[in-house]
Amino acid sequence: MKKLQGPPEIDELKINITRNGDFVLDDGIHRLSIAKILGCESIPVRVYVRHAGWQTVRQEICDGTREFDLSERAQSFVEHPDVQDVRD
Repeated sequence: MKKLQGPPEIDELKINITRNGDFVLDDGIHRLSIAKILGCESIPVRVYVRHAGWQTVRQEICDGTREFDLSERAQSFVEHPDVQDVRD
């Protein structure tokens, strides 16, 4: 993993997450455009805002001991990138 060189506000894109787990770019359109032109497979992002409805799903996944104990909605998001840090 490459270490970022500058402060977070310079290197990372700012994103927000909607109630349905969709990503919305908040800041960094130029960095995103250049990354696309260069064909980058991944770029660093920082989540600035999570909708309360999404945070509820994320928390349920975090608190869930077994995947089959989760609600249907939470089960549908267990592979979402924003919950990978709270799973198992």
